[in-house]
Amino acid sequence: MKEKIKPFGLRILIKFLDEEKQTKTGIILPHTEKERDKGIIVALGKSVSSELKVGDKVFFSKIYGQEIKDDDKEYVIIEADKVLAILE
Repeated sequence: MKEKIKPFGLRILIKFLDEEKQTKTGIILPHTEKERDKGIIVALGKSVSSELKVGDKVFFSKIYGQEIKDDDKEYVIIEADKVLAILE
């Protein structure tokens, strides 16, 4: 049985958007060398503002919460106020 991750209170669960980043000389940087500040909201705590919705693409603060690995997917749980903008 696979466990479902459900954030509490004002926290949200975000799946990282892993976009490849390439230098001008063509070197592809792995995600560990990139700034990981974009993602898709996959779950919300019950106290989170209705401004944020599951499926929203967001920018969030570079100083954030707890990273979680589930199978081959990577997530982060952050406080909702760490979201800086919604990407449209």
